[in-house]
Amino acid sequence: MADVKINFMHPTDGHLLTLTIDKTKTVQEAVADLFANGFVKPNSKGYNLAIKGGRELQENESFEDANVKDNDTIRVIPPTDAGGGYMISTLGYLPYENNMNFYIFLVGSNWIGNNAEIILRNFENIARQIGPDASIVRGLEEPFWSNEIIKKYFGDGNLQLYSCLPALLITDSHPDNLNEDNLRLFIPISDINKNFQDFEGFFNQLIRFVRFHDTTFLDKFIDKTNILDNLLDIIDLNPNFWGIGINLNNFIKKFIKTNINKKFKIFKKKFTILSENEN
Repeated sequence: MADVKINFMHPTDGHLLTLTIDKTKTVQEAVADLFANGFVKPNSKGYNLAIKGGRELQENESFEDANVKDNDTIRVIPPTDAGGGYMISTLGYLPYENNMNFYIFLVGSNWIGNNAEIILRNFENIARQIGPDASIVRGLEEPFWSNEIIKKYFGDGNLQLYSCLPALLITDSHPDNLNEDNLRLFIPISDINKNFQDFEGFFNQLIRFVRFHDTTFLDKFIDKTNILDNLLDIIDLNPNFWGIGINLNNFIKKFIKTNINKKFKIFKKKFTILSENEN
């Protein structure tokens, strides 16, 4: 029996658990070991595993067949068929799914402080509640991740955005399908309390937006859209700037036109912020 030492990366906060595992074990069996070690909480849909910087492993594939070597890092990925969260090193590893309507990207490396830490602490909570058509995504390689996000969604020459980090980027487009008509909403974490009563209120409105297409959330930003008309504009930030939005008006009009005869469900289950002791 040959063993291999593997570093498993947690799906929400990125911390590592090193286990020595029989190379003939399958992914499914290894996930059971992670449950037994209390590394992740069991759920009915299980977890996926992927080699960091490489491909996702198949459920019944052994570590030997996958050519996993000593000290390799394996990412633990929440199930994606019901929405969820990703921790990836580059946008190139973000899966494309036809039914995905929204992506919420965490941008920036300094997630220390009350507001930023609330986001991280509730990463998994948000992933569970945003529904099957949205994903929340965090990068593992900084500053590469933030550079990649800003360049991809806002173009070159927007260095002012870096002074607003950490931030959330909300978009209706996978990076491979981005065009000038897509929604891009960039929200500095430090400014959330300025326009929402508290973080629970922010999360509740955000979830209603991505899950039930309630565009009330966008009303907080709509009067700022005249600053940007398209990807080629230079972003002009000022100290009291609240969010940077591209195509918010067009996006709202599209939703009204598409859903004018539909009745959206009322999101009755409120989002509850997790305290440090509950994490």
